Amino acid sequence: MLRPFTARRPVPTAGVLLLLTAAGCDGGSSGGFKVYNDAPDVSLLAPDDGTVLTEGDPLELRAVVKDPQQSPDTLSLIWSSDRDGVLSEDPADSSGNALYATASLSPGVHVITLKALDDRAASGADTVSLTVEDVGDAPTITIRSPARGDEGVDGEPVRFEALLSDGQDAPEDLLMRVYSDLDSGGPICEAQADEGGVAFCEGPLAAGDHLLTFEAEDLDGVTGTAEREFTVSDDNDGDGYSEEGGDCDDDNPDVNPGEEEVFNGVDDDCDGVIDNGTVGYDDDGDGVTETDGDCDDADATAFPGNPEVCDGVDNDCDGTVDNGTECYDDDGDGMTETAGDCDDTDVTIYDRAPELADGEDNDCDGTIDEGTTAFDDDGDCFCETAPCVGSVEASCTTLLGDDCDDGDDTLSPGATELCDGVDNDCDRAVDEASAADAATWYRDADTDTYGSASVTTRACTRPTGYVSNNTDCNDGNALINPGVAEVCDSVDNDCDTVVDDGVTTTYYRDFDTDGYGNPSSSTAACSAPSGYVTNNLDCNDADATLSPLTVWYLDSDSDSYGLSTSTVQQCAQPTGYTRTAGDCNDSNSSINPGATERCSTAADDDCDGTANEV
Repeated sequence: MLRPFTARRPVPTAGVLLLLTAAGCDGGSSGGFKVYNDAPDVSLLAPDDGTVLTEGDPLELRAVVKDPQQSPDTLSLIWSSDRDGVLSEDPADSSGNALYATASLSPGVHVITLKALDDRAASGADTVSLTVEDVGDAPTITIRSPARGDEGVDGEPVRFEALLSDGQDAPEDLLMRVYSDLDSGGPICEAQADEGGVAFCEGPLAAGDHLLTFEAEDLDGVTGTAEREFTVSDDNDGDGYSEEGGDCDDDNPDVNPGEEEVFNGVDDDCDGVIDNGTVGYDDDGDGVTETDGDCDDADATAFPGNPEVCDGVDNDCDGTVDNGTECYDDDGDGMTETAGDCDDTDVTIYDRAPELADGEDNDCDGTIDEGTTAFDDDGDCFCETAPCVGSVEASCTTLLGDDCDDGDDTLSPGATELCDGVDNDCDRAVDEASAADAATWYRDADTDTYGSASVTTRACTRPTGYVSNNTDCNDGNALINPGVAEVCDSVDNDCDTVVDDGVTTTYYRDFDTDGYGNPSSSTAACSAPSGYVTNNLDCNDADATLSPLTVWYLDSDSDSYGLSTSTVQQCAQPTGYTRTAGDCNDSNSSINPGATERCSTAADDDCDGTANEV
């Protein structure tokens, strides 16, 4: 059978490798082979590498693209600049010609790349470097003079002024020139701008309608312009105004729009009205001129003989405004009836006047004497000084004096004194002992911070020598109070009504004076009573020989004699033990120190160390 195989040969750069598999000749084994894809070929034809352009110049980028596997017009093209990014993605034609035209590359050095990609993502590219030189922006110019609507007069020089600026050059390096479309002989005048960019010059203009062109030029010769329409008229009388400029009598130099109107029967200022604004003209149309006594010829309601009305104007021209009306201040208090004076015959009564305790509504607010010592201002039915004339509280049936704070309805002679730092009941005493919330304080004679329940006083604040608690059981001894520890001294030190509680020692009766006490006979005391000890280890307090130190001897044969080599030390007799030692054979009850020596045996019957002695 045939085995699968892999062909080996160099793979083109950027190519795409496809691996296809197929069955072997025997139908069971698989085989494989590789299909190769060549990358597109890209050649930039124009511009030449290193080309230098000026900003705004047109530029054509031309190239030829090829691909062995597909038509050039099906390739994806990307024109890009490392400075400006993607420029175009227009495809090539069927012959592979690619073109991109532009005039908008930004100033600076560019690396232009044309990249071509085929359907299998294989790519080819070519690059070219070029430089776009920066061209400075044109200077700007703002015309200041002549202003829009201004007109000139034939024979008089015209001032030309403008504000110049430039993004690259200093203001003082800019030059201004002024041209007219009616004069083709060059600029009317020119001037260099100052450090602030202001340039001005003067020049004559012939009569006519001019289109002025202001030109600003920088050091690179780049110019900017602005235009202004300007008319120059004939001036026959030499007053600086022509008929076109509003001169209503161009034969009289004293008549023109710039003249001041005088009382002479002539329209001096050419406004179409004779003598207007002068003393001989009835400016307000009320039929009376200033020469006839009109005191305000700009107001038709003011003239001699006109009735005076309340309008803030001297209507009858008698020298007094609004006299005889409600707008006039008759009592001289500075306020009229229309302004709120409720009694224009009394100088002490007017709107917002100081209220006095005089039974009058001085401030014209509708309430008499409020805010004075005779008025209950806080509504607690007390005023400061009796007799009281009124209250803000209508329910007060009786009004009394001596209110110490008439702005606070909680303070009055009828109030309850409280411990708050305020004289609530107006008795000229603050926080006295009779205050409703005064505290009870207890005498601390021994200054141990615990007070005696038997000596008390009331006060809002703690008096010297007093405390807030009454738990001291002996106020004559600073070492006796609830805060100290109980000691064993037959005194109730901690004032818990129990003497020496928790601090006594239990002592046990030692009747036999062997130093060990009886656990069934004890007493509690601060020190050991006579015949008592601190331990309860005695098992027989009637026998001084019995104590925890008593030695017991093992008596295995129960003959009341034990082995001295086998002992137990304790108070009570253990089972199988005796208090008598000396048994020399604890397995034979016939042999012990109390037995009689016998010749019939070979043993030491009485345990005296000798057997069968006579």
